[in-house]
Amino acid sequence: MGIYQIIIIVVYAMALGAALINHGKKEEYKYNFYLRLVLTGLLMFCLYKGGFFNQ
Repeated sequence: MGIYQIIIIVVYAMALGAALINHGKKEEYKYNFYLRLVLTGLLMFCLYKGGFFNQ
């Protein structure tokens, strides 16, 4: 796994952490950790199937 793949994983892990911390809070919109988890999983799946994680 290369540096770009690690950076992508870290950035999305941080986004998931922020969504988990803010889950249920109301700002201008309601945070939803579960939606963020599904969307991140879908993106990671697409990146995987597209060969992003293959060396």
